[in-house]
Amino acid sequence: MAKDADLLSLGTHCSLAECKRLDFLPFHCSHCSQVFWYVQTIKLKRSRAFFRGCSVHVPVCPICNHIIKKSKNEDINSQVERHILSGCKSLVVAKPKKSNKCSLKTCRQHGLMPFVCPECNKNHCIRHRHAEDHFCSALQVPL
Repeated sequence: MAKDADLLSLGTHCSLAECKRLDFLPFHCSHCSQVFWYVQTIKLKRSRAFFRGCSVHVPVCPICNHIIKKSKNEDINSQVERHILSGCKSLVVAKPKKSNKCSLKTCRQHGLMPFVCPECNKNHCIRHRHAEDHFCSALQVPL
């Protein structure tokens, strides 16, 4: 009986009034600090009910149109002001790195690992990694 009580103290109840399910791997919302049952988050992510009480604002610089890093504890206006005073250099969100996209125009694959052709020095997916498979320009014979 004591072991059952210990297990119940580990879990957390869902914050939704209609749910209140005990979950041992709950989802913690970083915006409203509420706790949700994982299945409820899947159901509610597409509805407005999930975002009730969550205020999510993405600060954008009015001068350079870059997205500015947001801190939970600092006001958005002061962050934008600090960004502008730095000459639009600080607090800029870095653009995502380009993935290893296949260089063949008809292919849309993005590989986890780049396969660089030693002949043309272009990235290719695993399917087009050989020079014959991506119609390498180095293999073409001039007429």
